Amino acid sequence: KELKYSEGSAWRRISAMKVLKEVPEIKDKIESGKLNLTQLNMARTHFREVKASKVEKKEILLTLENQSTKTTERLLAECKPEAVIPRPLIQEKALKGQKLEVTLILDEELQKELEEIQVLLEKPLSKLELLKLMGK
Repeated sequence: KELKYSEGSAWRRISAMKVLKEVPEIKDKIESGKLNLTQLNMARTHFREVKASKVEKKEILLTLENQSTKTTERLLAECKPEAVIPRPLIQEKALKGQKLEVTLILDEELQKELEEIQVLLEKPLSKLELLKLMGK
C-alpha cells in the first residue's frame, strides 16, 4: 500500500523476488528486461507444481528469456510431466445465476483440426464457434 502498487503488481514483485532468491544468477536478466515480472510469476508457479530443482529452474529461466507471455506459457506447459497436466479434459463449475463455467483442454490434434477449419472457412471464428461447427 505504501508503494501504491495494486495487489497484482505487488504479488508479481514478491513472486519475482522469491525466484531471484532461489536463482540469484538471473538478476542481470531482470535488470536488462530479458525476464519480466509476469514470466517470473508464471515460472514460480510452474516450479512449485513440478517441484523443480535449482538446475531445472536455471535451465527453464534461460529458455524464457526475451519470450512473450503467450510463448512463456507454452514453454512452461511443454516442461510439465503428464501427471501434472490437469484432468479431466472438460471441467464444469457452477456459477451464480444458473450459469455454468466450462473449461476444455484441447490436444494438439484437435487444435490443428480447428486451424484447418478456420483456413477453409476464410473468416475469423473463436475456438468455441469452431467446435460448435464441428458438432453439427
